[in-house]
Amino acid sequence: TAPELDDAELDSVLEALLLVVDTPVTVDALASATDQTPGRVAGRLHVLASGWAVRDSGIDLREAAGGWRMYTRPKYAPYVEKLLL
Repeated sequence: TAPELDDAELDSVLEALLLVVDTPVTVDALASATDQTPGRVAGRLHVLASGWAVRDSGIDLREAAGGWRMYTRPKYAPYVEKLLL
């Protein structure tokens, strides 16, 4: 049976999963990995994305290529480039 995850726990699990993917991951794959419904997962992804945007996080969570992935927020790209190049 699906573990009982409250919203905060599910958000943390989704963050952990999104951190380790290097290509966009589908809502269905995240739902399967968390034993949650796709509808609940999609809703929490939107909450996470808007929360990070509101607080101007360095991480931008967005839909791309049929899935979801974390990206560097564009305004902080110069710092990332300086570290990596």
